[in-house]
Amino acid sequence: MSESTSSQPRIFGSDVPKTLFVLRHHFQKSPQAFEDAYKGHRAYIERNMAEGTFLLAGPAVPWDGGIILARAVDRAEMEAVVATDPLVDAGITKYDVTEWKTTIRRQEFDAIIPA
Repeated sequence: MSESTSSQPRIFGSDVPKTLFVLRHHFQKSPQAFEDAYKGHRAYIERNMAEGTFLLAGPAVPWDGGIILARAVDRAEMEAVVATDPLVDAGITKYDVTEWKTTIRRQEFDAIIPA
């Protein structure tokens, strides 16, 4: 059996994938630097929540950054959103962006996050 070299996951069955993004940011400077710049980051989070891009957000434990569950049309759009965090511009944090193809989910999820 040969290994697949595709960068896209194989989707089995009739499940319709819904693309989400897991954003994990890690402090590049001290937590104090984050606290000093928090107001701008909070406004960034709230703006993206209001626009429907961000779904959940909060600090990681242990506190070395944070995690955001987000949605976007594609990775390029998500990367553009991440670049607008004022903490990125200030060099305080760096994001890892993971694209996630969800195929199995509770029915209620589709009402919360339409395709």
